Amino acid sequence: MINIAICDDDVYMASEIEKMVINISKEHELKVNTEVFSDGETLWQGLENGEHYDLIYLDIEME
Repeated sequence: MINIAICDDDVYMASEIEKMVINISKEHELKVNTEVFSDGETLWQGLENGEHYDLIYLDIEME
């Protein structure tokens, strides 16, 4: 299982990225778990509390 975090304050973009990740995982028969965050603070809190992600898609232009 590949754990993927998607962090973007644009809800539409985060949804599109999640759809792309899911489609690619199906094409390559990979098991993925995605979690979407709308701000970096929430993602950071999860990481501090022991959440682990193999890949993080992070918007570089957020507040």
